[in-house]
Amino acid sequence: MPAPSFEQILDEVATAEAALAQNGAGPRSSPGFWSAFARIVPPRSATAGGARKKPVTPEPMDLPDAAQPPSVDPAVILDELGLRPGMTAAELQGVRRSFARRNHPDGYGHDFPVQATTRMQIANALIDQALKKILP
Repeated sequence: MPAPSFEQILDEVATAEAALAQNGAGPRSSPGFWSAFARIVPPRSATAGGARKKPVTPEPMDLPDAAQPPSVDPAVILDELGLRPGMTAAELQGVRRSFARRNHPDGYGHDFPVQATTRMQIANALIDQALKKILP
């Protein structure tokens, strides 16, 4: 049997509520909507055997190095930046933006905001030093 249309359901609700209103029942006690609704939506506990479904327990996720604070060692940050002699100002600014996208405290997460801020400060200082060497 095809599912009833929305208009058919509304008509059934209106008919049931009108019948109940004639008998003195108000709209709050009217089962019209719920009886029509039950025709198109099966109960939540309905399964093939009539038993409730066993709740699904999510598998624990392996988060790689999630608990490790990021390094604030300037040598490690310098290595991550990949600065090399002969870089142009535009390249250095691109390195700054790229590092910020990956490491900015606002996007790094809530676990290590102090370390993320320190990393950004160190990276900016290293890039500023490199810019001073190439700009007059």
